[in-house]
Amino acid sequence: MMKQRAFYVAAQEVVSRSDDDRAAEFLNIMTSPAGIPQSFFSGLKKNNVGWMDDLFAMRRVAAKGKKFGLSEEEQRCLRWADEVIQNFLKPMFVKNAFNFSQIIWGQEDESVFQYIQRHEIVHPFQNVDDFKERAGTEDRLCFALSHKERPYLPLIYVVVALTRGFEGSISNIIGPEARHANNPDTATLYSIDNCEVEGLKGVANKLNTMVTSKNPLYSGIKI
Repeated sequence: MMKQRAFYVAAQEVVSRSDDDRAAEFLNIMTSPAGIPQSFFSGLKKNNVGWMDDLFAMRRVAAKGKKFGLSEEEQRCLRWADEVIQNFLKPMFVKNAFNFSQIIWGQEDESVFQYIQRHEIVHPFQNVDDFKERAGTEDRLCFALSHKERPYLPLIYVVVALTRGFEGSISNIIGPEARHANNPDTATLYSIDNCEVEGLKGVANKLNTMVTSKNPLYSGIKI
């Protein structure tokens, strides 16, 4: 059983709440020399709506393993567990497994906006209200790619500004000096983010291309 408190605390993110018994269960599974049994995956899918989130979180914890002073054997088990999870997820990430949709201000649960806000690293949101500026008008749009087994949150999202020609500065697209064109002829993709970098590593490597190629705006408009 793991003794390192830092690793135990990190593992609690797996369950997205304070659930000591479940965190301990995942810790023991991830660091067991016997590996992760297939029965674990079937049980997780059967009894947990957020099973894919749990597996993504387990991979995030595994990616941080070296930071917790684990022994070589414990780190080896952690890498093995991560590889097993990766191999379990990989067959599920095929082209027809995804939903592509527009994220519209006022038509989504606020948790979706908060989730995107946390993962935006290119042009960080100052607050949730910033999302209205970037996805709440006719010329500022947000599109997302989600998995059919996890439709409630995006895996990858892209924000697009419809402009008249190419804007030379991001301040012309977002912020108090943003310009809004009456007859836009250009779709400017100014931010694209993968919300599950560790969770999708080695599982789905072409989602960025998929989320842009599926965008209906790019038909008959310059990009």
